[in-house]
Amino acid sequence: MTFQEAINYGSDILSNRFEAEIIFCHVVNIARSYLYAHQEEELKPFLWQEYQRQIEKRKQGLPIAYITGCKEFWSLDFEVNQHTLIPRPESELLVQLTLEELSTKQNVNILELGVGSGAVAIAIAHERPQWQIIGTDISKDALAIAQKNADRHQIKNLKLYESNWFQNVPAIEFDIIISNPPYIAANDPHLTELNFEPQSALVSGEDGLDDIKIIIKDALAYLKENGQLLLEHGYNQGSQVCSLMKQNYYQDVKTIKDYNNIERVTTGAKGINNEDCNS
Repeated sequence: MTFQEAINYGSDILSNRFEAEIIFCHVVNIARSYLYAHQEEELKPFLWQEYQRQIEKRKQGLPIAYITGCKEFWSLDFEVNQHTLIPRPESELLVQLTLEELSTKQNVNILELGVGSGAVAIAIAHERPQWQIIGTDISKDALAIAQKNADRHQIKNLKLYESNWFQNVPAIEFDIIISNPPYIAANDPHLTELNFEPQSALVSGEDGLDDIKIIIKDALAYLKENGQLLLEHGYNQGSQVCSLMKQNYYQDVKTIKDYNNIERVTTGAKGINNEDCNS
């Protein structure tokens, strides 16, 4: 069995040559450039068996990131497993908005609620090593992965806490609080596409807003005057999240679209404002 024959096998099973190559390179522990230059090299039998097992897992729906154990986000590589959500490109908007909002400030305190793999917090910390960032998660397993990722990227300005939202957050005021909380409704049919990812990080009550309501209400006690709350949410929840922020007297409330022109993040500042949301 040559490398090329193995790739052809995986490509036929998955109907996706790129994925077959990614899985192959992971199993054999080679770069894709090596694969292209050594297509006639013989594959060792134990690696062929392992490759077949991983191809079958992918055929059954296991995401590529859980097979390879890593995912790229903000041009950084992150370890992931089934205790963490897979970082999505859309969540890079949280990083972008945070960097833009605080671009002129040096001494900054940031809180991320629900860090998961740590991708968002670490991306910000990597860009701004002078800022101080706290990340929380209710999952010890997720926090362990986040710490490994922080160590991998030599991040020194991030502290991690086990906390159910604000329960164990230090009593300080933050310039920005960010979160990509669970926001999918319990009966949402899209959940079937996400059944390999931790459901506790996805589902939030009948309308998907249970955790968002808690964060909006409790964040006020932890924000500085004019401090910003940034919440990632579902494609159809922008107006609801805007309304919830206004009901809690946030000012300058607006919903921002991602690069797919989908409403993705709603922001508001600690204060009072009755203006309408602007997409």
